[in-house]
Amino acid sequence: MKPSLKKMKAFTLIELLMSTSIFVLMTTILMANYPNSLVRSNLFNLSNNTVLLLREAQVKGSSIDAQRNALGVDTVTGYGIYFDKINNKIIYFNDKGNMSSPGNKVYDAGNGEAISTVNIVSGYLINKLRIKNNDSSNSYSDTDSLTVTFTRPSVKAFFTPITKEVCVELTTKKNPALVRSIQVYSLGRIVSGPKECP
Repeated sequence: MKPSLKKMKAFTLIELLMSTSIFVLMTTILMANYPNSLVRSNLFNLSNNTVLLLREAQVKGSSIDAQRNALGVDTVTGYGIYFDKINNKIIYFNDKGNMSSPGNKVYDAGNGEAISTVNIVSGYLINKLRIKNNDSSNSYSDTDSLTVTFTRPSVKAFFTPITKEVCVELTTKKNPALVRSIQVYSLGRIVSGPKECP
């Protein structure tokens, strides 16, 4: 009598081919969408970093965080963000001044006010800087530069040009339909989302 061989369990060739083909199909789909998802995530990060800069300026500007000179006089009376659409830059600055002569709530380039500059990477841009008109029409106007400043003791935002609300729209050169907007209201509210500016 012959000894019986145990029946061995394993994958068949068909099962192995099917699982490999499913893996290859899923990898192909993921790799095809990878460039678009990378662009989308970079735009999301740029938007979030801009909001974080605005919040940092708001917290520092509305708190008692001030730089004093040797005589104990405040030399910084506020903090802000300057948006430059032409040069595609975002500048975080401190508004220099003192209690008798407070800062002008505007970024002064030659005055040493810049704390940090965000050079927006190639392929991304500030698409729109919009300010809400101060009339009854509730319409918006475009501008090439915009300053958002926060000063003590309030969390309220001050805008140059003067308005009650601003919107910054960020987009990509590859896909202009892909946008993120940041709205800042005069009462200090900052909102970010995947939509166009009004």
